[in-house]
Amino acid sequence: MAAQMVDLRKAQMPASDDDENPDDPTELIDEVDDELSVVNPDLESDVSSAQVNPGSVRLSTDQEDQTSSPVPPTSSASSRPGSATPQEKSNDAKRTSPVQSNQPPKKVKPNESAEPEEYVEFDPKDNGLDDSFRLTKFTEFRARRSKVSTAVIDNMLKGFQNDETDPVKGKLGLSMDASILGARHGGLSLLQAQEVLYPCIDDPYVLGKIACSAVLSNMYALGVTEIDNMLMKLSISYHLSDKERDTVVPLMVKGFRDTAKKAGTNVTGGETVLNPWCMIGGVATAVCTPKEYIVPDSCNVGDVLVLTKPLGTQIAMNCYQWLQNAHTWQKIKLVISGPEVMKGYSRAIDMMSKLNLGASKLMHKYKAHAATTIGGFGLLGHAMALARCQKNEVSFVIHNLPVIAKMSAVAKAKGNMFQLTQGLACELSGGLLICLPREQAASFCKDIETTEGSQAWIIGIVEKGDRSARIIDKPRIIEVPSKEREGELW
Repeated sequence: MAAQMVDLRKAQMPASDDDENPDDPTELIDEVDDELSVVNPDLESDVSSAQVNPGSVRLSTDQEDQTSSPVPPTSSASSRPGSATPQEKSNDAKRTSPVQSNQPPKKVKPNESAEPEEYVEFDPKDNGLDDSFRLTKFTEFRARRSKVSTAVIDNMLKGFQNDETDPVKGKLGLSMDASILGARHGGLSLLQAQEVLYPCIDDPYVLGKIACSAVLSNMYALGVTEIDNMLMKLSISYHLSDKERDTVVPLMVKGFRDTAKKAGTNVTGGETVLNPWCMIGGVATAVCTPKEYIVPDSCNVGDVLVLTKPLGTQIAMNCYQWLQNAHTWQKIKLVISGPEVMKGYSRAIDMMSKLNLGASKLMHKYKAHAATTIGGFGLLGHAMALARCQKNEVSFVIHNLPVIAKMSAVAKAKGNMFQLTQGLACELSGGLLICLPREQAASFCKDIETTEGSQAWIIGIVEKGDRSARIIDKPRIIEVPSKEREGELW
């Protein structure tokens, strides 16, 4: 989010005694779940006792075979998206920031129907780098460590608070995903959102894709489906050697640009700076009429909450790193196997790279009342921020948590490390949390599965309250997918 002002001290709020009441409005969730045939596997049954040697892991069918090294080898760079010849790398390295043009950017159509590219892990050796190169080494901050606490943010933003930013007085406040500004020309508004990421994975091309998707998700949360322009922000670590810089940076730029093109927009400029750490992000801008965006402040009592991507991306990325370290692997190998780690990691990459454009379009069709994108503050943190924007006195109660398969078992095995069931597990380029009218929710979920080939889940309800959000004491964990299918990622 552009600015978060939520109090995560409320995150541990216990559920009320009414949570188990048979007359509770959560009957709605069960009704719709039955209609959509949502499966709720027993979490305990997901805990595997298999002993696996991480050095001899064989991947699922969508991955390459493994050798004796804990770090999975990969196919040649020429077979992966974003690979470049030495000459192409040299040319791209000279323009790590997009070149400005006097001509207006050509509008391109979103390429939503394109088949997903098979993910092939980035191999440093195939790109002329030392085998030990890891992009994630060029940052000291990942996941929750990269976020300033919400209490500190609240304090820093006090100077910006006034009657125009007070949600209690019917204003949107500073906790939205994007800013909405009235343009000088009547009937138009300027919408802008930004996001910056530290390296969370070692593949520079995929990192660029994820960064662009995260920036755009802030706009998609407002129902903005046509982005007029993007700027790219790039921080290059001065610890990178010239060869590493000239290899990695063009791939990051290409991943960002390719995703922008897929979304139907252009990157027309940006900024590149030197820094101790690598970072990539950007700004998305759109000029809209009132019908082209949805102000996220109209949730009503009786609405339901829908989530469009499963949780657990950060857990999956941690598992992948632990698989490469014999000491840390010993601590989780009883609950997850090597192939399951690799499949979970591939699923996380798939979700983080996926645009929320389709869900954003359906928000208009099914009359969504509000939405937010899920990111570093976790499901609950972003739900609380959205609740604070509401004009009506409502609160969100979350009962279901869709999670990438096996990640809930890992979270349970690691104690309170991830705080998944409390809603505080960090996500990266997550799904949209959408508030929909009760009668529209099931149709939305079916439609997104038909048009996008992916699921959405009804996870909670909107009730009368004090503009807060909470997760019940024992939320239902929905494993995604509910069943493994040979040869399929999902």
